[in-house]
Amino acid sequence: MRKNFILSVCISLLAHLSTAQTISFTGFGGYTFQDKVSFSNAYGYIRESGHWGLSVEGINREGHGVELLFQHQSTRAPLYDYNSTIALNPEKNDLNISYLVLNGVGYLKNNSMIWPYGGLGFGAAFINASGKDLIDEPYDRSQTKFTWDIKAGIKIKTHSVVGIKIQAQLFSIVQASGGGFYTGSGGSGGYVSSFSTIYQFGLTGGLTFDFEQK
Repeated sequence: MRKNFILSVCISLLAHLSTAQTISFTGFGGYTFQDKVSFSNAYGYIRESGHWGLSVEGINREGHGVELLFQHQSTRAPLYDYNSTIALNPEKNDLNISYLVLNGVGYLKNNSMIWPYGGLGFGAAFINASGKDLIDEPYDRSQTKFTWDIKAGIKIKTHSVVGIKIQAQLFSIVQASGGGFYTGSGGSGGYVSSFSTIYQFGLTGGLTFDFEQK
């Protein structure tokens, strides 16, 4: 499933890049705020932390673009029982979330130097939980989930290929697509049931490099 999805989005992006007027590469970093997640038998938090990412984008003359974006966040995800404030996974709550999404982006080119934009897309979230179990043995669990994102920002161009992008964004991981969400070992109560959706709001800024095609 993961390989087929990556292949599909790469083919879609390459098809658009071949007809784009501008090809843009962006490296960025930012901050993702905390989100509370409620499950049927527990609740928890995806803690706030920094994130980083890369993207490649093709933009036509009208300001319509297609973007392939990768973003990574390393954080923690403590879980709690509804009847207690004691963490179920105090020593095993490391969490890594990586997003790979294909976005449609629209730019307003009314000003040659300042382009407001908005975007919407879908893709995959690769979730990895790691730590140690009750007998101090390391564990590592990974899952792939459907995700969608929405964003809005501003692109500030310069007289060179280098520009600046600043944006607000929201990623949503759809847990109800099936399976569970691991942040610990099942025997220690670190497994919670599915049917809960994660929302991650963040702020991002970065450098973008625009290359015009003839």
